[in-house]
Amino acid sequence: MGLLEGKTAIVTGSSRGIGRGIAQKLTEEGANVVINFTRSQKSAEKTAASLKEIGGKYILAQADVSDLEQVNRMVEKAVKEFGAVDIVVNNAVNPVIYRPFEEQLWDDYQYQVEGTLKACFNLVKATMEGMKARKWGRIINISTMGVYMVKEPGLGAYITAKSAMLSFAKYLAETLGPYNITINTISPGLVNTPGTKNTLPPEVWENGIKNTPLRRNGETEDIAKAVVFFSSNLADWITGTYLPVC
Repeated sequence: MGLLEGKTAIVTGSSRGIGRGIAQKLTEEGANVVINFTRSQKSAEKTAASLKEIGGKYILAQADVSDLEQVNRMVEKAVKEFGAVDIVVNNAVNPVIYRPFEEQLWDDYQYQVEGTLKACFNLVKATMEGMKARKWGRIINISTMGVYMVKEPGLGAYITAKSAMLSFAKYLAETLGPYNITINTISPGLVNTPGTKNTLPPEVWENGIKNTPLRRNGETEDIAKAVVFFSSNLADWITGTYLPVC
């Protein structure tokens, strides 16, 4: 029996990359998974096919997680299918804007905040009453090591938005803790995904390897294992924390 047998998880942005890896690992541990996507149903179906191979239970749910109405519909669909939502993984992010500060606009920052902090806010709002009623819930935010190692001047909007998630998690830890709901933040280093490789220049990847003690960039499974830990009873007495995975 897996660590998450019988639990149901929503993984935002799970049609590809880190989100897909998280969905796969949660499935391996026995969780039902809601595969969330915004635009690419074809990519989401690839995630679904990989979960089917494992023998997992899943549903597809298209929703822009920066839109509370769409999030509420997704949660209702999950509850109808599986009975409850126990685990929320806030992984989705708007496409990363990479350009020097001199060329950045406030709209860039607003756009990144909408895709990270607001998305997290919406998912918590839509799921917390059910978690409170059952006195059990797990919320995991996927941030970035960039919030503590700001070495890429072109990522200002992205890093600022991800930083806000850390403070929000600490606040929610106090608010939701009495209901046995934990919220923790995972901050990956550079992870080998098509999305990040298409966004960041080659020298960023080279520097990532040089600056990492293990002399490699991450794989999606590295992040997914940490998500399983925080989702399970192994982390019963851990909340409001920040875990670098790099």
